[in-house]
Amino acid sequence: MEYKKILSYLGIPYEVYRIKSKYNGNITVVSIFGQNSISVGSLTQTGPIVEGLWKTAVKRIRHQESDIKKILVLGVGGGSIIKVLRNKYPKAAITGIEIDKEMVNIGRKYFNLNIYNANIKIQDAFTFVKIDKVKYDLIFIDLLIGRDSPKKLSSEEFFQNCKKLLNKKGTIIINRLRLKGSKNNNLVLSILRKTYTNIEVKRPLVNELVYCRN
Repeated sequence: MEYKKILSYLGIPYEVYRIKSKYNGNITVVSIFGQNSISVGSLTQTGPIVEGLWKTAVKRIRHQESDIKKILVLGVGGGSIIKVLRNKYPKAAITGIEIDKEMVNIGRKYFNLNIYNANIKIQDAFTFVKIDKVKYDLIFIDLLIGRDSPKKLSSEEFFQNCKKLLNKKGTIIINRLRLKGSKNNNLVLSILRKTYTNIEVKRPLVNELVYCRN
């Protein structure tokens, strides 16, 4: 194993861990240049690349740091987004919802998820937003499963439920993939424009980040 770690630092990836889960199928932890990443369906979902994406997303948030007291994350994965948010908002209460306990276990074992002081709940995000009563200043939605987007993520009901949980001056940030020829992306943007007063779209890498404000 030690020689594999040395090769990793030289840029040669090696598989650290693999498991098959009910929700994500094959989940693989890969190490390259001494850093771990999670891969699902050939797409990186946790690690330096994803962390960089969320750092970019957070920079564009208009709120003052002192105004952010409660944050909701729908789709924790291995915890890259939790790490970025904790570093940016050290005093905020962060609630993370993740349906796949295997992802959370991997996050705790390989990505130090436990040290970021977030309240992680193993729960279905679509059910959670129906019953939760807390108001949040920021809501992050990252519910991709590999390259796939759940059908419920294209429903007006889901985004209306999220809106009910958002403070009057709050912001929702949605991470999506820009898939060539996908009509689904346009459908979601149409729903969001009907649901929220202000919509802003940014397109870093192969992602589409949608900022929704009341």
